[in-house]
Amino acid sequence: LLTTRQKYDIVVSEPSNPYRAGVAGLFTREYYRSIDRCLKPGGLFFQWVQAYEIDDRTMEIFYRTLGSVFANIESWQTESGDLLLMASHEPVAYDVEKLRARLREEPFKTALLSAWRADGFEDFLAHYVGNQAVAETLQHFNQGPLNTDDRTIIEFAFARSVNLMNGFRLANVRVGAIGAHADRPHLVNGEINWARVDEGRLSTNALLDRIPQFLATLTAAQRSRAAAFTDYTAGDLLGALRNWRAQSDEPTTISELLLVSECLAAEGDSSALPYIDKLSAALPLDADAIRAEFLWRTQKPQESVEILVKFFQALREDPWPARELIERSLTRVEGIARSDQSKKATGLVYDALRMPFSVFTNETDRLGTLLSLSAYLDDNKPGETTLAALGMFEPYPLWQRKFLQGRRDCYTALNSPLAKQARHDFDEFIEHESATADVFRLVKEIEARAGASSN
Repeated sequence: LLTTRQKYDIVVSEPSNPYRAGVAGLFTREYYRSIDRCLKPGGLFFQWVQAYEIDDRTMEIFYRTLGSVFANIESWQTESGDLLLMASHEPVAYDVEKLRARLREEPFKTALLSAWRADGFEDFLAHYVGNQAVAETLQHFNQGPLNTDDRTIIEFAFARSVNLMNGFRLANVRVGAIGAHADRPHLVNGEINWARVDEGRLSTNALLDRIPQFLATLTAAQRSRAAAFTDYTAGDLLGALRNWRAQSDEPTTISELLLVSECLAAEGDSSALPYIDKLSAALPLDADAIRAEFLWRTQKPQESVEILVKFFQALREDPWPARELIERSLTRVEGIARSDQSKKATGLVYDALRMPFSVFTNETDRLGTLLSLSAYLDDNKPGETTLAALGMFEPYPLWQRKFLQGRRDCYTALNSPLAKQARHDFDEFIEHESATADVFRLVKEIEARAGASSN
């Protein structure tokens, strides 16, 4: 950036976390000035910022530093814990019809479906957090320093907030933007279905419905749908279906279609089928996994297994089906295995799971299911199938008592070269488990004595 003579329409910066050595230098005022020098008139700069494990003060430093170079900052939410700050010198004009046409083209159409479960402009705009008014509020909420080349304060601020649970909350910013009417772009040319945008927000921000100020802005039907998404995100399909049925609207977004399809399928309700067929046009793999659940619930295990095997095989190349749906599908095949007396279906699923999914999606879940299936195939005794499954965990075995004990017993019974190491690992775990238990009891005793003395 300091040496190039090129000028760009767009510059995007998505480095690693700022607490990693040197990375905070890619969030400084000087760095943003070097980007500004390389932008064409009207150019845009996009800055990724993590919105998790960060406190309010550090987030304000981000906005303040970026705002020291760029006069206009608009905030977007990409993932549940990620912000994308769009910086420019002038407010950005949104031509609705041009954007609609663009989002119907590839690769944007497929990318929206895969990454955001979004279909069209309104679903896209549901990820808009706030306009310049939000950025100005965060910049001037408190007085404070900038992050500069000679004082990269966010590097240390981030290091202090790793694993922070009660820090900055993006949901609060979204609710504040809605309350201040700062949740829409300033310059819009064209008609937008804002009710559909609101529905998209409910579909993608399950945490919003835990904030009373946000609930107060919703209709009774919207509150029911918001509650359904909260339950669905938590894996409570029965609760999600109960809340969805408390209102009468049909699903309008892809996420709503996914929720209704799976919740009905988990009940074995045949009314799930039209929704699954509709979902299949947008997300065929997700629809297959849900159809397999319906077939299992309606006493068609063979057909269910056939679809699940194809689903797991397809995951070796396609990383985009919902992670939670993959996890639930893996749990379901364990249930199928327990009722498969011939073990033929279990063997087919086991073979389908022997290869990792694309980009190691749900790797821990896959390995856990594989190990469970192998134990069933070996009649819960040390066997070659279990030995092969355990080998996939090496050289980093799960540091859990039950796993280490089973690993030790299997390796010892089958004379594995790793038997000695497995026995050592188990003994070491038991030794430290005992010490940890002693410390825990001591802490509890101290707390009890302190409570008694204060009383």
